[in-house]
Amino acid sequence: MPGMVTTRVPAAAALMRAFVCVMDFAVGQPPNRQPVNPRIWFETRGRAVLEALVTDLNSRGHSSLTAQENGEIFVQTKENETEPAKEAFLDFPEKVYWPQLVKVLESEGYAADARDADILVSW
Repeated sequence: MPGMVTTRVPAAAALMRAFVCVMDFAVGQPPNRQPVNPRIWFETRGRAVLEALVTDLNSRGHSSLTAQENGEIFVQTKENETEPAKEAFLDFPEKVYWPQLVKVLESEGYAADARDADILVSW
């Protein structure tokens, strides 16, 4: 009988891991990744970068920027083209977290819109 218990435990553990993976997929969490809390990311990584950029860009007449999936930040020029900003967001949350990130940005006084390939942030 002891042999049966040890064979069931690994099987049960494997089944539980599969269940957790399916549930993560169902709620929009990327598989095999730690969950990201957009509020914590903003407080620890995003706020300082965004505030510095907004101050600089606002002084030069800009009122918005876009953040790409990889964290790169772009600004629209007067010629209707985009140019990269001096800064980038580190560890930018994946797309599944963008709706939550938009809410965080809005709670901080920004207008934000999650689009197909980027998030538009206006002030």
